[in-house]
Parts: sequence; structure tokens; C-alpha cells
Amino acid sequence: MSLDDLGAPPGARAAPDGGFWLEHPGGEPWLAVMQRGPNVVLSTSYSNRRFVRNFVDAFDLAQQLASHVSARVFEEVSGTEVSPSQLDALLSPFGRYVQRQAATFQQTERRIQAEGMARLEYPLGPLDLVGEYFAFGVVGADAATPDAVAAALARGLEARRVHRASSTAFDVRARDTRRTSGRAPDPATKVLCRPDGAVQVWPTWAHPFSELASVTLEVARHLATSLDADLVLGGRSVDAAYLAEIAARSGGLGVDFYRWITG
Repeated sequence: MSLDDLGAPPGARAAPDGGFWLEHPGGEPWLAVMQRGPNVVLSTSYSNRRFVRNFVDAFDLAQQLASHVSARVFEEVSGTEVSPSQLDALLSPFGRYVQRQAATFQQTERRIQAEGMARLEYPLGPLDLVGEYFAFGVVGADAATPDAVAAALARGLEARRVHRASSTAFDVRARDTRRTSGRAPDPATKVLCRPDGAVQVWPTWAHPFSELASVTLEVARHLATSLDADLVLGGRSVDAAYLAEIAARSGGLGVDFYRWITG
């Protein structure tokens, strides 16, 4: 069985490591379809915010593709065949398999917060979780004290909700936090006053990349201007041309930005 047998469906996008990427019917990133030896593999990213939905729905797609070319479907981790009649039992929300996958996803979520990792909406080969790639440094300010940063955040960001999480750390929320649906949204951007005098600005990864990138970039630029400091991303000083390219490229997927910034 090969990708040539299947053909890329309408709307599919060529993946950088071969095969193609598919969007979920709702329009969000879904999965990669790759050729591995004689097999076609459907792979979802554990760090995608909708991972549980994505892997469950991937089985339906796999069965559709298999029936189209008279192939069989296997669950890759255990190597066991999954027939159409077994799908409901395998994908029971409270079954062992789904619970194990959900636990792995939760472990990934904890790593993002505890280890400074970042999401990829689609896997890049074996990678579906990478080091932080959208962390700005605000450097060179004469007086970037926590109180000075607090004062700067309090001016000029009226559309944002700023919360002082500790003596040296702040959260900036992505949108108005007035409760309209029972709970406030998660913070989109973190700000940390580091011991070396620099200020670090990076996303919490609780939102889609384009949304959190917009807020993070806004906060980083605002602090650099307010503190009369330089802005750095990826070890490179952010001049006007670099800033324009960052802004343009951060309006899409994080996986694309990651490939650009690390390429």
C-alpha cells in the first residue's frame, strides 16, 4: 500500500518530511499521512491541543482509506490489527486504550509548563514536542526592575488583563476576562524578570499559535519600547525587517514558524 494508491485528498498540504498534512473537517490541524516502508501511517501530534479528538477521529479515516484500497488497519503502538467491528470498543471514552492516550497527552501538557517546551500542531517526523521557540528577550534596559516592568505593563496595554503572579513574574491574558461563559480564559503570555536583568516574554501555549503569538509579540514590543531596551528572538536582535517577518510568519501555524526560526 502506498500514498500513490490513496492520492492526496482536496485541501491536503505537502508535509516537509514527505507525505501530506490533513486538516480536521472543522478546519484545525489534524494529522500527517506518511509512507513508512510498505505501510501508510497516520500520525497525530501529542502536543496538539485537540490530540484526543484527533487520534480518535484518525481511526475512522484509517478505516475509510483501508476499505478504499483493500488494506488493513493496525494500532502502531501495540501492533494489533483493528477491524471496523472493534472500533467502538477500542475507542470507548473510559476504555484502557483511550485513557492511556489521554494520560500521555496530560503528561505532555505538564512538560510544556514545567520544562519550557512548545507545541507542534503536526508531527515533524518523530518530533511532536520541541523546545520553546517563541521566547523574546528584552535586554539592555538600565532599570528593568520588577516594579519598572509592572509599571510598563500597566501603561499602554489597556486591552489586556495583567496579573502579577509573583514578585518577578506576570501573566498577560489574551482577551477580556469578564466572565461570559462561566470561567475566564487562560493566560496567553508570561513575563519574567530574570536575575541577569533581562526580561523574558513567552507564551503559555494555552491558545492556538497565531492568537498567543500576537499577544506575546505585542507585549514584548511594548516592554522593549517602554524600557528603552532591545528585543531579541532566537539569539538575534529584532530590527525592523526581522520584526516584520516575525509578525507575518506568526499569523499561521506554530510548526511552520518553528521550521523557519530553526532552519
